[in-house]
Amino acid sequence: MTMGKANLRRAAILALAVLAAVALGACGGSDKQATTTGGASAGGASKHRRITLVVGVTNNPFYSSMATGAQAAAKQLGVTLDVQGAQEFSPAAETPILDAVIAKKPDGLVLVPTDPQAIDPLAKQAKAAGIVVATADIDVATPSSRIAFFASDNVQGGKLAGQELLRVTGGKGKAFLLNAVPGVPTNVARAQGFTDALKGSGMTLLPPQYSNEEQGKGTAVVDAALSAHPDLAGIFASDTINGQAVAVALKDAHKLGKVKAVGYDTSPTEVAALKQGAFAALIGQKPYDMGFQAVQAIVDTLDGKGGAWHGQKVATGFNVVTPANVDDPNVAKYIYR
Repeated sequence: MTMGKANLRRAAILALAVLAAVALGACGGSDKQATTTGGASAGGASKHRRITLVVGVTNNPFYSSMATGAQAAAKQLGVTLDVQGAQEFSPAAETPILDAVIAKKPDGLVLVPTDPQAIDPLAKQAKAAGIVVATADIDVATPSSRIAFFASDNVQGGKLAGQELLRVTGGKGKAFLLNAVPGVPTNVARAQGFTDALKGSGMTLLPPQYSNEEQGKGTAVVDAALSAHPDLAGIFASDTINGQAVAVALKDAHKLGKVKAVGYDTSPTEVAALKQGAFAALIGQKPYDMGFQAVQAIVDTLDGKGGAWHGQKVATGFNVVTPANVDDPNVAKYIYR
C-alpha cells in the first residue's frame, strides 16, 4: 500500500513535468513566431521592432488621428506600437512620460515635443540611448537629434485661414484670432500666416487672445470679444480646442453664420459645427499621414533603408473643408478620428 502511493506520486510528478515542458515549448514557439513575423513584415528585420508614439496631449482628436495613422503603419510593417501622452499639453507633464519611455529603450520614438527647448535634452538623450527619433507636428530645437520632422507648414495653413476669412467676409470689418498657448511654434506660425494674409485688406485685426488649450476658457474669451465688438465680422480659431470653443460661443450668442468663422483642424465636433453653420471653412491638416510616415521612416532606418532620411522636414499638406465639399470622399478621409 505504501509502495503503491509512492508510485502514484512519482507518476503524477512525471506527468506534470511533461505538461510543463509542452506548455513552455508552446510559449517559446509563439514568441519566436511573433518576432519572425514582425521582422519579415518590416522588410527583413532580424528582430521584432518596438516603437513608441508620444503625442502632445491625449484629449485631442488631432493626436488621436495621428495615432491611428501610426497604428496602421505599425500593423502594415509588423512592428509593435505603444501610444503615450499626457492629459495636459505642457513640457512638465510630458517630461516624466518621456523619461519612462527612454528608460524602456524602444527601437524607435515618434515624438511630439510640447516645447522645442524644454524637450530638446530628452530627444538628445533618446538618440544617445540608440533610439531612432522622428518628430511630428512640433519639432525639437536640435534637428540633428531626429531623422525627420513630419508636419504641416503652419505659416501656409494660417495664410489659407486668412484667405478663407477674406473670401467669406468680403474683406471688410473686424477680425479676431483665438490662439492656443503663447510661444508654441505652431501657434506662432499660424498667427503669422493669418496676419500676413490680412495685411493690405480692408479687415482690422484685433489683438489675439489665448485659451491655453482649455475649451471653457476659449469660449469665455470669445463671448467677451463678441460682447465688446458687436460689429465683429470674422474669427479664426487656431486649433481643434479653439475651434470647438468658438462653435459653442457663436451658438450661445445666436450668431451662427452672422459672424463668419474659420477653424483650424477637422475634429468630428468641428465638422459637425461646420454642417450646422458655425464655420465657413476648416483648414484640415493630415495628422494620419504624419503618424504613418514617421513610423515608416523609423522602420526604414532600423532596417538600413533610411538613407533618404537625413533630418529634413516633410510637409504633409492641407485640405480646405467647406460645406460644399465636406462629404467628398477625398476630403472626408482626412477628417480626424
